[in-house]
Amino acid sequence: MLHPQFGRILEHFSQVPAEVTLNTAGFFTSLRKDEIREFGQGIDFICSVDSLREETFDRITQRRGFYKQTIEGTKILADIGVLKRLNMILLPWNKDEVFDMITYCKTLGCDLKIADIARVTQGYSQSNSIFYEIGGIEAALTECADEIITHSYSENIGMPMSIDSI
Repeated sequence: MLHPQFGRILEHFSQVPAEVTLNTAGFFTSLRKDEIREFGQGIDFICSVDSLREETFDRITQRRGFYKQTIEGTKILADIGVLKRLNMILLPWNKDEVFDMITYCKTLGCDLKIADIARVTQGYSQSNSIFYEIGGIEAALTECADEIITHSYSENIGMPMSIDSI
């Protein structure tokens, strides 16, 4: 969103007969909302939001001052009608926010993708201290899901994934 020709880029991709997805941290959305409103239809926006609590958000992103802009950005994208999904990395600090995030996504009218970080066996051992086993959350989601859809493409490449409809 920082590219000086962002509006022209959006305009171009809005006219391409292909599925286009734009991943964003969301905190510059308010600066580009007019261009997104004009040219963003047909483009799916995905926004990374790892916490709905400002302190936790700052800890995870290792930056201060972007929480409010990010939340505002998700609302802007939802109001324009282009927000497809929020992404949430599951960590020890936000593990108790999953159902709050699901509720937030319902208010925005978008999906939620929850992922864990890869556990590293060598080299970067800090990742093991922030790794959180996704299995417990997966079991809780399965219990309250109306529907579970297995994502066959991911399974075929060795990445088991299910989609829970809550």
